Amino acid sequence: MSDNRRSALIALAALGIRFAAPAKAAKPGKTARIGRLSPLSAETDAPGMDAFRKGLRELGWGEGRDFVIEARYTDGNPKRLPELAAQLVRQRVIGSSSWN
Repeated sequence: MSDNRRSALIALAALGIRFAAPAKAAKPGKTARIGRLSPLSAETDAPGMDAFRKGLRELGWGEGRDFVIEARYTDGNPKRLPELAAQLVRQRVIGSSSWN
C-alpha cells in the first residue's frame, strides 16, 4: 500500500467513516461534508488533498455525490486558526486535518 493511500485511509478512519459500505455511511441522498483545516497554503497542501481524494475514490466514494470537502488554509499564519475552525464548525462538517 502506498504512503498516500495509507495516509488517506488513516484520515478516514479517524473521521469514523465506514469503508466497507460507503452507501451505508451516510443516509441515502445525504452528502458527507468533510472539513479540512491545514496550516499550509492550498498550493502547498495540494498533494495531500489529492491523496485524500484518491483514497476516497478507491473506496468507492464519489466527490459531489457521497462527499464534499470544505478546506480552510492558514497559509502559515496560526492566528487564523480560530476563525477558520469556527467557519467549519458553523458548516457542521466532520473533521480532517493535515497536521501530523
